[in-house]
Formats: sequence, C-alpha cells, structure tokens
Amino acid sequence: MNLRGIIVIKPFCLLCLGLFMVCFPFSEDYWLLLNPKFKWLTFSAGFGLVVLGATALWVVGTKKAWPTLLLIGVLATGLWGINVFSPQTDHTAAAPWKKPETSVIHQFNGERYTPINLAELNFLTEQRPESLDRERFVFQGKASRVQGSGKGDWVVLRTTVFCCLADAVAMGFVLAESDFKGINHGDWVKVYARLIPWSDKEKNIPQIRTRGAFFTSINRNFQVRADKVEKINQPKLPFIFVIHTKPPYTY
Repeated sequence: MNLRGIIVIKPFCLLCLGLFMVCFPFSEDYWLLLNPKFKWLTFSAGFGLVVLGATALWVVGTKKAWPTLLLIGVLATGLWGINVFSPQTDHTAAAPWKKPETSVIHQFNGERYTPINLAELNFLTEQRPESLDRERFVFQGKASRVQGSGKGDWVVLRTTVFCCLADAVAMGFVLAESDFKGINHGDWVKVYARLIPWSDKEKNIPQIRTRGAFFTSINRNFQVRADKVEKINQPKLPFIFVIHTKPPYTY
C-alpha cells in the first residue's frame, strides 16, 4: 500500500464512524442505549466527524469530483438534521417519547386520578409532601414481589434513564393492603392509588435489586394504597426518559 492509500484510511474511518452516529438517532432502538433527548447531540457529534472525514478526503483527492460532491452532500444533510433534532424543536415524529399522555384525567369509581410517572411522583413527595395524602394518582410500572417483607410485600417499579443505562435508577413504592389477585411477579400494571405516609412502627423498606438498573430507590416517605391494580401490556418505551415537576406530567 502506498503512502497516499495510508493517508486516506484515517479520514475514511472518521467518515464511517460519523455516518454511523448520524444514522443512529433515526433508529427505533436508540433508547436502548441512550436517553432519546440526546439524539441531537449524537447527530451533531456524528455530523462533525463526517465533516472532518469528508474534508480530509477532499483535500487528499482535490483532483477528483467525488470528494467535493460528498462534502456538499454532508453539509446539506447536516443542515436538515440540525433542524430535525434541535432541542428547541418538538418534532413528534423524531421525538415520540416527548408526547405526554396527560390530556385525559383518569377516573375510577367516580374519583379523578392524575396521570403521572413513578419518577415524577417520587420527586413530588419531596416537593410538597403535606398535600399528597388528599390527592389520587394513576401510574404504570412493573410489579415485583418481595419475599418475607410482610405487609408491604409488593412494590411497583419503573426504571428512569437520565443519560444512559449506566446511570439508570429504578424508582417505586411499596403497595400496602392492595389487591394483587391475578397479578404475577414481573407483570406490568396500571395502579389507581393514594399515597399514605409511612409510620415509624410499620416502616419496612425492602432492599431489592432491579435488573438493568444501577440502583433501586424505594420511596421512604410514602407508601401506596391502591384502589385498583390492573394488568397491562409493557409500554413501547418501558423506561422513563422525561420528568416534569409540574402538570402536565408524562405518565
């Protein structure tokens, strides 16, 4: 291999890596590795690598037309991609995880329940704990049976991804005196519930580990008393990626 061929290899590798990063945000499996809100960052970094690789190839092959056409194509694609994945632009097609399922207040037995995800509910117990025992909520999560924990032998958990799976935290609540008839360990459930403060006498926080989560956090201030537990299918996106501190919540 001559020197010119060796020089071309490095920018070509940069170009290939950049093309992968540019295409990856369009994959439906992006959320398996990273929080989808970082699609714009992955695309931008990949676009930068593609520009560097294409520019280097253009410099090496100045006497040929294809490097020039490649560079023009890269720049045009970059302008389009920046518009699609801009953090200030909420494109539903590019960001389906941002679409909140909160437009309809859920009802059960004539009572109104606020849709919320478990991470938002967990943070809500820290923001305004004094008023939560008068409210009703509905949330989704995975039911887990905790052996030997007595009264609170069921917990409902859902994994929250802040950046990537390396920092994923499973958040949830102990369910007290709830009817889990027909529910098995590992089933996804929809829970209509009220929050009840823990008393010092009954406080029994189970220590559990959740597969795929770096840490499992069971709320230490409130437990849940469910008015209804309904078995459901696993959501298309089982992880929590968006957390709102005020309505509308993302459910």
